[in-house]
Amino acid sequence: MAAPPRAPFLLATAGLLALAFLVAHPGLLSGEVPLPADITWGLAGWLGVQPEGWTGPVNRLLAFYPWRLLATEQLRCGEVPLWNRYNGLGVPLLANFQSAPFDPFSLPWFLLPAPWARTVQLLLRSLAAGALAAGSPSGWARAAPARS
Repeated sequence: MAAPPRAPFLLATAGLLALAFLVAHPGLLSGEVPLPADITWGLAGWLGVQPEGWTGPVNRLLAFYPWRLLATEQLRCGEVPLWNRYNGLGVPLLANFQSAPFDPFSLPWFLLPAPWARTVQLLLRSLAAGALAAGSPSGWARAAPARS
C-alpha cells in the first residue's frame, strides 16, 4: 500500500501553526498579556467613557487571570491553594475552573513570568487542540479517498 500524500498534512499543520500564532501574537511580539482588557469598560470607574454600544463580560479579567496568579503563588510558596481569601468571605480555589492549579497547561505558570506564561499557555492549548484534531479518526492526518 502506498504512503498517503504528505502535502495536505503539511498544509494543515502550517495552517494550525499560523492560527496558534495568531491567537498568541500579542504576547509573543510585544510582551503584553493576551487578555480581553477592553472589558474594563464595564467597570464602574470607566462607565462614562466606554465606547458606544459596548457590552461584554468581565470574568476573564477579574477572575481567571488573578485567581490563576494566586493559585500559582500559593503553590510556589509550598501551600496547597485550597481557599481564595480575597474574594468576598472566601471561596474554594483548588477545585474551581478559574484557577485550575493542576491543569497540565498550567506548567508555564511555574516556569515563566505571568505575561509570558499566559501566552505560552494559549499557544500550547491551540497546538494541542490542533494535534488532537489531526490525530482523530476524522482528522486531516487520516484523510483518504473513500473506497467503494
